Amino acid sequence: MFNWNYADPVSSSGALLEAFDTLAKQLRLLDDVPLKISTVQPLDSAFRHTSVFPPEPHPLAYEKSSQRLPNFAATCVRSLEVMIQLEGSGNWPLDPVAMEKTKSAFLLRIGERYVTSLMNYFLLMFSSHFIG
Repeated sequence: MFNWNYADPVSSSGALLEAFDTLAKQLRLLDDVPLKISTVQPLDSAFRHTSVFPPEPHPLAYEKSSQRLPNFAATCVRSLEVMIQLEGSGNWPLDPVAMEKTKSAFLLRIGERYVTSLMNYFLLMFSSHFIG
C-alpha cells in the first residue's frame, strides 16, 4: 500500500494526499453509477495540514512492514471528510425529502460499485501474484 513513516508528520501528510488522489481517481472511474462523479474535493482539516490531531497511518496499512507491529491496534480508522460532485442533471426531485432519498441512493450505489472495484483489484493482484 503506502510507505508511511510514523515519526515524520510531513511524510504522513504526503502519503495522505497520495491516498486521497488515488481515491479520487478510482471514484471518477466508477462505471455503472446513475451519474458520473465529476469532482472529489478534500474538506477535512488534515488535507490542509491544519488538523490538531493529524491522522496517523494504521499499523496494518503497510505492504511489507519493517516495523514491529504494536500489541494493540485500533479497530476503527478516523474518517476524513470529502465532497463528491456529480455531473449535472435536470432530473433531481424538487421535494426535499425525495432529494435526500435520491442522494442516499446515489451514495449507496457509489459505495457498492467502489467496493466491487476494490474486490476485483485485489482478486487480480492475488491471482497475478500467486497464479501467474
